[in-house]
Amino acid sequence: MPMNRFAYEGVRLGGESVRGEIEASSAAQAKQIIWGTGVAVRRVRKIRAPRIRLSLQDLARVTREFSVMLAAGLPVVEALQLIGEGARKPQEKALLEDLAVRVSGGSSVAESMRLNTGTFPDLYLALVGAGEQSGTFDTMLLRVADMLERNLALRTKVRKALVYPCIVVVVAILVMVVMLLFVVPMMEDVFMGFGAELPAFTRLVLDLSEGIARLWWQLVLAGVAMTMLLRWLLKRYDQLALQCDRLLLSMPLVGKLLRESAMARFCEMLATSFAAGTPLIDSLAMLSGSAGNRMLAGAMMRVRGRVSEGELLNQAMRESGEFPALVVQMVRIGEESGTLDAMLAKAAQHYHESVDALADGLSEALGPVVMMVLAVLVGGLLVAMYLPIFSLGTAFNG
Repeated sequence: MPMNRFAYEGVRLGGESVRGEIEASSAAQAKQIIWGTGVAVRRVRKIRAPRIRLSLQDLARVTREFSVMLAAGLPVVEALQLIGEGARKPQEKALLEDLAVRVSGGSSVAESMRLNTGTFPDLYLALVGAGEQSGTFDTMLLRVADMLERNLALRTKVRKALVYPCIVVVVAILVMVVMLLFVVPMMEDVFMGFGAELPAFTRLVLDLSEGIARLWWQLVLAGVAMTMLLRWLLKRYDQLALQCDRLLLSMPLVGKLLRESAMARFCEMLATSFAAGTPLIDSLAMLSGSAGNRMLAGAMMRVRGRVSEGELLNQAMRESGEFPALVVQMVRIGEESGTLDAMLAKAAQHYHESVDALADGLSEALGPVVMMVLAVLVGGLLVAMYLPIFSLGTAFNG
C-alpha cells in the first residue's frame, strides 16, 4: 500500500506533550505505531504533499533520464535518487526524493506519482502504470519521453509562430507612445513659434499626445482592469470561453495551425496509450484535458460518449465534425486492419510535418504585414510632424 505522512500530537506516560511526524499507509496504522512507542495519541492528521508543477520540458527531461538509467540496469529507487541529486530546481529535487522514499517503502512508481496531485498528467500516470504492470517499464518510459519531447517541440514551434507578430506589435505601440509623449511635445513648441495655423492632421496628433500625457495612468489602469475582467469572465462563463476558442479556430492561418497542432498531439498520445493497452474510453477522457482548446476538448468527450455506447471510433469522430477527414480515414483503416496505433502514429507524423510548414508559412506571411502596419503608424506620425514645415516652405516660396 502507498505510504503517507501523518502529523500527530500525544502525551507520554509521564505527562509530557509530544508532537511529531510518521509514515504509515493509513491513519489507523499511524495510531498503532505511535501507541507502540508509549505515546497516547490525541490527534493525527494526514500531511498533504504540496502541489508541485513540472513544466513539460522538465517532465520530458526527467522521463528521459529515468528511462536511460533503468535501461542501464539501475534499480528504480537508485535511479530516482540519482536524478534527484542532479535536479536543477529545489521543488523538482524534493519531488524525486519523495518518490524514491515512497517506492522504497513498497509503493509502485505510478502510485507514488499519483499521490502528488496535479504534478503528473493523467495520461502520463496511466502509461507509467501500464509499463510497470507489463514488465516493460524502461521501454514505456522511453516512448513517453519521445512523445513528450515531440509535443514540446510542437508547442515551441507554434508559440514562436504566434509570438513573433505580437512582439512586433507591442514594440510598435511602445515606439508610438514614446514619440507621442516625448518627441511630439518638442515639435509642438517649435510649431507654436511659427504662429501659423497647423494642418488638421497635425492638430489631431498633438491633441492625441496631450491626451495620453494627461491620462496615461488612467489608460494603464483601464487596460489592467479590462484584462483582469476578461480573464474572470472566461473562467466564470464556459460559453464565452467556448466562443473565444471557436473564434480562434475559425481565424485564417492561425486557426489551421492551432487545429493541426491539436491533431498532432491527439494522434500521438492516443497511439501511445493504445499501444500501452490503456482502454480507449479512458484514453479519450484523458486526452480531452490536453486538447488546448475547449471546442476540440468537447468534441473528444462527445466521441468518448459515442464509443462507450458501442460506436466505432472513426464513426464517432466523423459525426463530431471537428476532426479532419485524413484522421478519420486513418482511424478507419486502423480499426479495420487491427493496426490503430500504427495508423495514428502515421497521422501524427503527418501533422507534425504540416505544423512545421504552417508555422514557417505563418511567420513569412505575417512578417511583412506587421512591418507594413508598423511603417504606416510610425510614418504617419512623422508626416504629421513635418506637414507644418512643408506648409511653411510652400508659403515662403509663394
